[in-house]
Amino acid sequence: MKKKISFTQTASEVSGMKSAAESEISKKICLFVELDDMKGNQIGEVTLESIKVDEDTTEWQGAFWAVVRMANYANNIPSIVRGNEAKFEDMTRAAAASYADLNVFYTHYQQMVDELVLSSKFIEDCNAMNLDLQAVAQHLVFEGELMYSVVKEFGPRCFYRTMIEKFNDPIYTLE
Repeated sequence: MKKKISFTQTASEVSGMKSAAESEISKKICLFVELDDMKGNQIGEVTLESIKVDEDTTEWQGAFWAVVRMANYANNIPSIVRGNEAKFEDMTRAAAASYADLNVFYTHYQQMVDELVLSSKFIEDCNAMNLDLQAVAQHLVFEGELMYSVVKEFGPRCFYRTMIEKFNDPIYTLE
């Protein structure tokens, strides 16, 4: 199944308005993924509503998780076996539609990573398997909001077992 991604429509474009005043509606965007059968026939679509995020946005978590979800939909390869470069490219491409500045997106991403790294069960599991906490956390944030919450509480070992070792290389590096 091939996926066609469109990350560029604002709420004003979707509703047919010519231009939107600086208001909340001008910050709303729709993220689309069209699914086709590799023969050019559309067989489904995923649409997520989000907001445009900049450095002044305080309620960014919903938009952040929408970007992560779209990055996961952007590739036919399951995230557990997807390469680090592909994950980074998919996230960057998805974030460009919701975030005015990619540095803000990766700052938010790192905040989620840092929050996961503070989980005692996460630390215990990663240390027992001799894994890099930051690298594993980056991959688990990429897995999405639900898995992030579950791993934060119960640790990664019960869900990923030996596959977690694939997450020992970071998706990005901190400067």
